[in-house]
Amino acid sequence: MSIMLEDSVEFWSLAKSLLESGHALRFRARGGSMRPVIRHGDALTIQPVNPGEIEVGEVVFYRHANGRVLVHRVTKRVEQGGVTRFLIQGDAFDQPDGLAQAEQILGKVVRVEQGDAPGRSQSTWLAGMCYGLLAWSWRAASIRSFYRWLRQV
Repeated sequence: MSIMLEDSVEFWSLAKSLLESGHALRFRARGGSMRPVIRHGDALTIQPVNPGEIEVGEVVFYRHANGRVLVHRVTKRVEQGGVTRFLIQGDAFDQPDGLAQAEQILGKVVRVEQGDAPGRSQSTWLAGMCYGLLAWSWRAASIRSFYRWLRQV
């Protein structure tokens, strides 16, 4: 199950319009592809982002090539021929979604507020700390991989 938002063209159009005009977007996540940091029912705040500023480890709001609107993590930046693409993957998945073009990405998650499901506390601070730690871990892992590759060359 993915953190899939509304698959409708209307939702994407509205979200695109808001984010491209510089406004934030807030909605409740659906699915479990970003567990444990983002869970079904958590409220996410998305800020507009310039694709050139996206870093490995950040969680982005984008439209997959199949039309689904998703919130998944950037695991790698790929620069080829002056074009930047992003490898994106749900934290709970073993396989990436694939490469996304810069124009598919409209924003990034800047706040996670835990949902009000039974047995769950309202801990925005803790969710934010987990999110930040995971993003930092992805960046650190990417740097270590780069240095390992560099030593082999």
